[in-house]
Amino acid sequence: MSPRPALRLGIVRRVTDRSRMRLRTVLALLVALAAGGAGAQGAPAVVWEPMPLAGDRYGTDADAVVFFPGDPAPVWIGNYGPLIYNPDGDPDDSYGDWDKLCFGGCPADTGVITPRGTLLIGAPAGATLLSRLPLGGVWEYKVAGQGNHAFPLYQSSLPALRNAAGEGALLYHTGASVRRSDDDGREGTWRLLGETGGDGLSFGEVPPSPALPDGRLLVGMYNGVAYSGDGGESWSPGEGAYGFAQFIAYSFAFVPEPGHPYGGVALAGLYDFAFGRDSTATVYASDDGGATWERRHRFSPAALGLENANEVALLATRDGAVWAGVGPTRAGSTPAVGAIVRSEDGGRTWTDVGEGYGGWRVRSLTVGPEGRVYAATDVGVWRTTEPVYPVAGEPAPAPPEAGGLGLSVRPNPAGGAAVVVLELASPERVRVSVVDAGGREVAVAWDGPAADGQRVGLDTVGWASGAYRVRVTAASGASVSAGLTVVR
Repeated sequence: MSPRPALRLGIVRRVTDRSRMRLRTVLALLVALAAGGAGAQGAPAVVWEPMPLAGDRYGTDADAVVFFPGDPAPVWIGNYGPLIYNPDGDPDDSYGDWDKLCFGGCPADTGVITPRGTLLIGAPAGATLLSRLPLGGVWEYKVAGQGNHAFPLYQSSLPALRNAAGEGALLYHTGASVRRSDDDGREGTWRLLGETGGDGLSFGEVPPSPALPDGRLLVGMYNGVAYSGDGGESWSPGEGAYGFAQFIAYSFAFVPEPGHPYGGVALAGLYDFAFGRDSTATVYASDDGGATWERRHRFSPAALGLENANEVALLATRDGAVWAGVGPTRAGSTPAVGAIVRSEDGGRTWTDVGEGYGGWRVRSLTVGPEGRVYAATDVGVWRTTEPVYPVAGEPAPAPPEAGGLGLSVRPNPAGGAAVVVLELASPERVRVSVVDAGGREVAVAWDGPAADGQRVGLDTVGWASGAYRVRVTAASGASVSAGLTVVR
């Protein structure tokens, strides 16, 4: 067959996609105007902006966005491997405003940053590849796990999944089983838990409550939802949301409700197959901690300006809202059209919040430390132009002193991991230390070569609450310090 007809088909398809995007943008603007510039039920208006693309060497898809503790710079997880946002304006940089954190072929479709500042990434196929990348040191690419396809990765906060230091266990799904590490994902620390009953796609959890003192761990699979009340050692199917070839559980969210016996409602973004329906993209809800489920909403593709809808990527923000990226099933490398919506009533009704958005399929949603929502999509990373809820401000960074030396500490106050970001006029050796209110040195976080913008991790676990000072001393003799408050 001549390639010419296929070329014409591709052009028609792209034109059709752009038309649908324009239609969605117009609809979103009309909704915003009708609401007087506000979203559903008085929520602030939402406007999106694209972040710069990371070159064109491996495509434009982003699978996830994660953040180092206290650092507002997003980390792009995708076929590039992990990239951290650093708009240095260098036109010769192959990745534009992004710095590559891992070299040697490290594509990923999921990632987790631990309280110790370690970035773990899961390979999309084949042998499990987890990269342990120590913050503030030399980036290390290392196979740490066992089994097949490390997807998804997750860090739990449940009591049954904490180690002796109070850190949440790291989990990944491989085959029909879950593996757990209680030591920051280090090589040789992963052990096998119980079988879930299907190939995993997502993790979630129901926090402790009067009805469930230990909470529950949730896993989403190609045949629905399963839950565990014993830290993943055993699993039970979620009634109403489990069935071979009927359900696919892509995501979870939890919406707290005051006075609820289970602390609130668990939501699942499900592919729910049903004959005679125009969409398989649904939201299911559980009022009993994930044991039983019922459908709460089925998305209409026509109402969202989409050709079809199969997947739902959920995000709950601390203001009580639920966000969802809705789009078709992932297929190949061709970018697909999607929509972003928000619910103010626990997933019962939804409002399009796509003003300014490019209209691409959303693979995951997260919220940044500054309160903005980030969407990892088929075509790059998008974020809201403003925070979606108020975020407390942090103290201003210490200004550079003589010698061009400065620092900032994030977050501040800190209750666990924190990050010191250095400002240097030129690369040189520095020493980063922490002293308590009595002037006693409690930690040396870094002693070695450093460059402008370098991030040095602090682990305040085990420190007493109170005031500390972070000191940076350069080989040139320049020094600077900034306050750090540790809270418990």
